[in-house]
Amino acid sequence: MPIYETTEDRTLGVKQPIVQHANPDDYGLTREAVVMMRIAYLQKLLALAEDEFTYYKSKVIAGNIFFNYGELNKISAKVRKIQKNIHFQKKSLNDDNEIETFDLVRLKAIPMDTLTEILPSGFFVRNPFRNEGSPSNSLHWYKAKNIWTDFATAESGDNIDLMMKIHNCGFRDACKMLNIS
Repeated sequence: MPIYETTEDRTLGVKQPIVQHANPDDYGLTREAVVMMRIAYLQKLLALAEDEFTYYKSKVIAGNIFFNYGELNKISAKVRKIQKNIHFQKKSLNDDNEIETFDLVRLKAIPMDTLTEILPSGFFVRNPFRNEGSPSNSLHWYKAKNIWTDFATAESGDNIDLMMKIHNCGFRDACKMLNIS
């Protein structure tokens, strides 16, 4: 149901209704149509974020600005977030019958040292992302926050991201693996 408010038109001095539609049913749209519109919008946002990333890289390569890991990571995180959102929107179109829930707080609280070998210093014994024969000095676990950082690629994440990266799987599959352990 639309929410009606009134405002006074300053030029005519007449009160006009302001209609705010919060429900797609007000427009007669199906759930699939709404999801498709969201995906189209997110794809435009993704193109803008990728253009921003390319623009930043070209400025660094041209020598116009100094390289900044923080800025690059911020743009990369924005791109990944939009990509994940698009992925989940597309999945929601296909998975109408199967609704699976996970306690994300509990899953994220699982210590990473129960998932893989980590030295007392916080560095991983082996970097699961690259074939390294010796203990990794590039992949570090911050025990207090239960997050990892790969200093070689400037990537970081929680244990769900770690499982997704190690097993090359999606969010749901990573949650299933953590739910079992």
